[in-house]
Amino acid sequence: MKKINIIITCIFLSIYSFGQDTKLRFFAQPGLDLLHNPVTGNAGAVFRGAEFVAYITSDITDRLSAAVELHPHVMFKTGPEFEIERLFLKYYIKDYFSLRAGRMFMPIGFWNQNYNFAYVMNPVIHRPNVLQPIHDDGFINTRDVGVQFEGNDIGDIRFSYKAMVSNGVGKNGGLLGNYKNFDTHFAYSANISIQPLDGLRFIASGIFNESHKGDPTQFEGVVFLTKIQKILYNASIVYMNPETKFEFIAEYIGCINRYENPIGNKNLYSGFLYSGYKLSDKIIPYLFAEFTKFNYSDPLYAPITGVDLNNVNDELSFQSNLKFSPGIKYRFSTNAVLKLEYQLNYFDKEKFVHGPSTQFAIGF
Repeated sequence: MKKINIIITCIFLSIYSFGQDTKLRFFAQPGLDLLHNPVTGNAGAVFRGAEFVAYITSDITDRLSAAVELHPHVMFKTGPEFEIERLFLKYYIKDYFSLRAGRMFMPIGFWNQNYNFAYVMNPVIHRPNVLQPIHDDGFINTRDVGVQFEGNDIGDIRFSYKAMVSNGVGKNGGLLGNYKNFDTHFAYSANISIQPLDGLRFIASGIFNESHKGDPTQFEGVVFLTKIQKILYNASIVYMNPETKFEFIAEYIGCINRYENPIGNKNLYSGFLYSGYKLSDKIIPYLFAEFTKFNYSDPLYAPITGVDLNNVNDELSFQSNLKFSPGIKYRFSTNAVLKLEYQLNYFDKEKFVHGPSTQFAIGF
């Protein structure tokens, strides 16, 4: 599969070379985590630097453009990996209607669509827990392959919409895949928003995805035990105006995994908040907070938790995580940002993990 991804990337890069205007940018984000668990007495230091992002865009015609985001990185468990985060074509018709096709970030809320893996653009060091990739113990599909219709800034309230039909859970956004594992169901996603003031946006979004017993999940080698309907819903309030000192992002994401009996419904709840204040063009102190709560007996999350589903007390099976990260960032320029945070993580099991984290994010 990795070889296929590389071949497809090379083909698209060769296509881009014929474009009218091709741009290539690179991003890196080395850092250091120093974490301590006072409950167990464990402490550790981890360098983060084996991660790289390349983003290529090309205007093929006045209306047709293409983009690809490449993400080579090294995982602690599996070693070097190469991922195509995004690879799509966009056909612009008018401001009210455009079409995208390919692998894209799903239209969930605000953060997932606007902050990718080039962390010089991200307001904090890490992505929210619920939006982490599956291989980093994420909970939901944040990217997928499909077709998206969209329109932006319509009317006085600057109404925007996105509607996406995509492969859905189990196909995991693969560019190619084993057709024997493909079911006949798609995922249906929608995102609507208004922007009554510059930078102030209200967003609502959702995803519906149905799978049958025996269909593959997003985890390799794991199948659904019964028929399931996945219903994700989101509400967001955002104020990100470069002309003002205050900036703010608040998002809530809920997910209902509706299994057939005897499993029944399993729920996930998550929310995150970012708030920053620009003391100057270069110095921004901020606070990031998030919580995640999910049902420990949900078969879908067993590959993340490693739980033995035969020995779970369903009445006591909710796992929760609460995180606070006060921080400060210094902008050397728009292409170089130094971030310092102090992480305070509260878990149901590990109880409490804390310590400083740093990141020097650059683009070139």
